[in-house]
Amino acid sequence: MYHFPVVVVNSVGDSSAPCAAALIDFADQRICAGAVDALQTLDEVAALVVIADATLDDMDAVELAEVIRDIDAENNRFTYIILTG
Repeated sequence: MYHFPVVVVNSVGDSSAPCAAALIDFADQRICAGAVDALQTLDEVAALVVIADATLDDMDAVELAEVIRDIDAENNRFTYIILTG
């Protein structure tokens, strides 16, 4: 079992079952419904990897990546961001 924190961001209402099943070996995975939920999660807990759907309802995925970079800069950390889509 891997202990790398992973955050998966889907559009509100989308099923995260396929992605969650693929990441079953990661003990610390968090599934977020939308960019706002993801940003609240990342503000509380750091993630090594964020996997985000490129077609989010509440924020453009590139904008989400920029905000994650700002959070990383404030907290002196680095998050790998993967946009899918």
